[in-house]
Amino acid sequence: MSPRRLRGLIRKEFLQILRDPSAIAIAFFLPVFLLFLFGYGVSLDARHIPLAVVVDQPTAQTSAFVGGLQQSFYFAPKPFLSMQQAQTALMQRQVDGIVWLRSNFSRQIL
Repeated sequence: MSPRRLRGLIRKEFLQILRDPSAIAIAFFLPVFLLFLFGYGVSLDARHIPLAVVVDQPTAQTSAFVGGLQQSFYFAPKPFLSMQQAQTALMQRQVDGIVWLRSNFSRQIL
């Protein structure tokens, strides 16, 4: 791009801003406003996410795992007796996810 073309482009944009002062608000004030809005008003921290927990065969390892979920600040586990109940809760939006500890969980973790 030649300096002459660049100067012409800058002049054209400057004249457009003078004709339409709202362009200044759109170009400068709106992004600053959105920055403050999303910086202070919107929290994207994932805390206390409801999870369905299904344990097929309770063991010491599954109890320790579920206890760790219960102590977590990020998850709110809800126990379910069967996978069908957990899936129904997921479809009804009572929980956001399912953690299924199958009967071979203790064997696989060792």
